[in-house]
Amino acid sequence: MTADPAFRLSTYLALALACAALGAAEFPLLPEVGWFAAAVIVALAVVYRLESRVEFLSIPAANNLGIGITLAGAGWAAVRVVREVRAAEFAYLGWVVFVVLLMAPVLMAAVVALLLRREKNAEVYWYLHAAALAAVVLASAIARRPWEVALLAGYAAVAVWNLTRFALARGGAAPSGHPRAGVVSAAGLFALAAAAAAPVFALTPASPYEKWDFGPGRIEIGFTPDSSVDLNRTGELAADDEVAFEVTAEDATGPKDDLAPNTRWRGRLLSHYTNGGWRRDASFKLPQVLDMPARVEPWVPPQFGPGAYRLRFTVPATLRSPILTEPLVWVPRQPVPVADVFAPPTPPRGWFPLADGTLLHSPTRPDRSLQMVYVQHTAPLPDQDLGVGFHAGDRGDQVLTNNPVPAVKAYASRLLTRLVREGKLPPAAGAVDAIRLRPPEAQHEAVARAFSLHLAESPEFSYTLSLTRTRPDLDPVEEFLEHAKTGHCERYASALVLMLRSQGIPAALVIGFKGQESVGDGRYLVRQDRTHAWATALVTRPGEGGIPLSYWLSLDPTPAVGDTSAGQEAAANSGWSWVWDKFLDATPEERLEAVGELARNPAAVGSLVGIVALGIFSWVGWRFFRVRVAAPLDNDLLDPLLTLLARHGFTSATGETPREFAARVTAALAARPGTAEVASVPPAWVDGYYEERFGGAVLAAERRATLDAGLTALRTALSATHPGGTR
Repeated sequence: MTADPAFRLSTYLALALACAALGAAEFPLLPEVGWFAAAVIVALAVVYRLESRVEFLSIPAANNLGIGITLAGAGWAAVRVVREVRAAEFAYLGWVVFVVLLMAPVLMAAVVALLLRREKNAEVYWYLHAAALAAVVLASAIARRPWEVALLAGYAAVAVWNLTRFALARGGAAPSGHPRAGVVSAAGLFALAAAAAAPVFALTPASPYEKWDFGPGRIEIGFTPDSSVDLNRTGELAADDEVAFEVTAEDATGPKDDLAPNTRWRGRLLSHYTNGGWRRDASFKLPQVLDMPARVEPWVPPQFGPGAYRLRFTVPATLRSPILTEPLVWVPRQPVPVADVFAPPTPPRGWFPLADGTLLHSPTRPDRSLQMVYVQHTAPLPDQDLGVGFHAGDRGDQVLTNNPVPAVKAYASRLLTRLVREGKLPPAAGAVDAIRLRPPEAQHEAVARAFSLHLAESPEFSYTLSLTRTRPDLDPVEEFLEHAKTGHCERYASALVLMLRSQGIPAALVIGFKGQESVGDGRYLVRQDRTHAWATALVTRPGEGGIPLSYWLSLDPTPAVGDTSAGQEAAANSGWSWVWDKFLDATPEERLEAVGELARNPAAVGSLVGIVALGIFSWVGWRFFRVRVAAPLDNDLLDPLLTLLARHGFTSATGETPREFAARVTAALAARPGTAEVASVPPAWVDGYYEERFGGAVLAAERRATLDAGLTALRTALSATHPGGTR
C-alpha cells in the first residue's frame, strides 16, 4: 500500500477515534470497556511509531494473534455472562443488547492484530475500516453525551480524509507534499454529501415499524400497558404527544371547563420493589375496608351535594387499565361512584366494591367495544391530597411496609432527626419506638408530608430528563438519595415510597397522569406525555369516639419543574428531541413543515448558509491548492525482479511476503554453483521496495543504479546456469 505519511496518520487517527467513541459510549454500562479502549489507543500510538522501524508479524503469526485475542475476549465475555446471570446487574438492557456490548473489546483488539501484520495490502485496510465502522455504529446506537457525539463526528471527518488519500494514492496522484489538500478535499466531500443527503432524507417516509431501543438512548414518556417501572433505564426522556384517553366533565349547570390544571389521574398501584424495578402482584391486597359504598342494581349515581360533578372517561382498550381521578370520593351505604356505560338499551353497571378498599370494573363488555367507557361521580374535598376517611379492619399486606434497601432506612432516619432538630417536625415525631425504631402512628401523616416536601423543595435535589447511572453497583434509589440527587418523577416517587416504608408508614407507588388539555365544552384530552408517578401513603387521624380513621394520602415529591407536561419539559431541554420528532420519526409532510419552521428562523437560515458556504469554499480550496506530483510512486518496483525469477522457476507461495520469498530464493541461489555471488540481489530489491512502499522514502539515483546493476548480474548468472529459463 501507499507510503503517504498523511494516509498512515489518518488511518491510525480514524481507528483511534472509533475505539474512543465506542469506549466512551459503553463506559457508563461496562466500565472495563472504557479502560480497554484507552489501552488500545495507547497500543495504536506505539504501533504507529514502530511501523517501518521494526519487523512486524508474518501473516500466519498475525492470524494466530487474532485467534488468541478472540479466545481471550470470549473468555472475558463468558465471565461477564456468568456474573450477569448471578447478579442481574444489567437486566434492564436485555440479553441481546448485553451480548452485543460484550463484543466491543474483541472488535477493538482485532484492529491492533490487523495492524501488526508485516505486509498490508488494500484488502487489509478495508478490513480495518470495516472494524472501525462497526465500532462507530455500535457507539452511535448508545452515545448520548455531547462529547461522545463529537468523537463520532471527528471519526467521520478523519475517515473521509483517509479514504480520500487512499483513493488519490491508488489513482497515482497522491499529493504527498501537501497533506492539507487531503483535509480540504475531505471537508468538501463531506459537505457535498451532507447537502445531497438532506433533501433525500427529508422526503423519505418514516418506517411504520416500532423502533428498537438499543441501550441508552431515547425513552418515550408514556403509560405502558404493563405499567411497570424500571429505574435502571438510562437515556434521554422524549415526548410522546399521542392522546392516551379522553374525559368529559359535567356539573349541575352543564359542561365543566374549570378542572384543576394539575388534576391527578390514577392508573395503577405498584407495590413490589426489587432490584430497581416496580411490578404488580396479584396476591397484593390493600387494607380491608369495613364501610365501603354499596353496589345497587340498577345503578344510580350517589348524592354528593353541592359542587358535585361527573366525569365520563373514554379509555382505549389498548391502555389495559381503567383511569380514575384522584382522590376517589365515596360515601358509605350510598351507591358506588363509578359505573360502566354501554350502548342503549343496556343500563349502566356499577363497579364492584371489594373488601380491600378497591373498585373492580367489569372485565368484559357486552357490546364488544374496543374502548372502556365509564363515569365517575366526584366532589371537591377540603384537602385534595387526602382521600375519604374509612375504618380499616386490618392494615393490609405487609408488603406496604417492606423496604428492601437498608441504605434508604439509614437516610430516612437521619432525615427524620434533622427535620425534628430544624423544627419542621414536632418532637413527638422523633420519639421512635425503641423496639421497632419507627415514629408513632399518630405522626405518620406529618412525617410523610415532611419527607415529600424535603424531596420537592430541597436545593440538593434537581429534576432532569437525562437518566444516567453513575453508580450501577448500588440500588437506583440508594444512588439517587446518596449520590446522584437528580432524576425524574419515577425516581422521586420511588425514593419517597421506600423512605416511608422504612419508617413503618404503609406506602405504594402510583402510575398515572397529571394535568390535561381542554378542548372546550367540558372535554379534555390527556396525552401520553402527561404520564406521572407519585406516592400514596396510608395514614390515620382521630375519628368520632376516639376511633381512628384511615386515609389514603397522595404525595408528589417531584420538584415544581415537573408540574409542567413532561413532554413539554423534554422538548424545552433537548434539541435532539425536536430533531427526532420533526425529522427522524416523521412523515414527509411533517419534515417539510419542519423545513418551513427552520426557514422562518433567522439563526437556522444563517447556519444553513454557513454550511453551504463552507462546502463551496472547501471544494474550491481543494481545487486551488491541489498540486501535481512530478512522478507518481512506482507501483511496479518488484515487477522486474519477480518476472526474472519466475522465468527461472522461482514463484512466491500463497500468503508469502516479499521478504519471506526473497529469503527462500537467496538460500536456493547460494546453494547453486554460479549464482552464489548474486544471492544477495533479491533481498536488496525487497529492502528498497519496503523503504519506498512503507517507509515513505524515495530511493536515490545511486541506490537505484546499484539495484539495476545487481539485477543485470543476476540475469546473467541465471542465464548461464539455466539458458532459456526453466519451470
